[in-house]
Amino acid sequence: MAEEMNNTAMQQNPVPNKNMTACKACGAQIAKGAKACPACGAKNKKPIFKRVWFWAIIVVVLLGIVIGTSGGDSEPQKTGENGNSVSATTQKTGENGNSVSATTQKTEYKIGDIVELNGASVVVNRVEKSSGDSWNAPKNGHEYVIVEVTIKNIGSSTISYNPFDFKMQNSQGNITEQTWYSSDRNNDLSSGELAPGGSVTGTIPFEEPIGDEGLVLIYEGNIWDSKQIRFVLN
Repeated sequence: MAEEMNNTAMQQNPVPNKNMTACKACGAQIAKGAKACPACGAKNKKPIFKRVWFWAIIVVVLLGIVIGTSGGDSEPQKTGENGNSVSATTQKTGENGNSVSATTQKTEYKIGDIVELNGASVVVNRVEKSSGDSWNAPKNGHEYVIVEVTIKNIGSSTISYNPFDFKMQNSQGNITEQTWYSSDRNNDLSSGELAPGGSVTGTIPFEEPIGDEGLVLIYEGNIWDSKQIRFVLN
């Protein structure tokens, strides 16, 4: 009699099987690995939070948030008269003499400004124009614009420099790279690397419309970064 009672109790309250689960549609016991319930045919899907791809997406999103909040390359910085780096933003003085916020970010600089970007400081020392000579002849209606720049590594790791980091924009909106110009000065800017604290000075020739008053030299020291420095040459 006792054995029959035990059997009846086990039938009414079966021992849970770790390899079995209940069908979400009809409640029948099915194997956890089964693709569908044999009783009703409903698909046996894993909860979304138990899927590998779900947690992979979570990890990628969290990494993106961490990288975004840690800050990327800095905005261009202008060096003040005392040699200290100051923010390349403008400040407006109110009527009471206090400084008030001016949200406009400075994007253009002039000859002689030392501007910092991506571990390098860049300055345009001088600009000269030439109509050419017996060895050099610009296109009709154009002249050579020769820009002398100095690049210095102000960071803690080696940086690269290249004359193709510089481009010239004229008043018509045309942006061009350096042109060929034969010179006996032997100081054209070449390409190379700078150790921390190192600097290089050289000239970059461009061919632009004669007398163009809207020339802007553009420096982009990092192809992976959209930030740039713009020097107004006139």
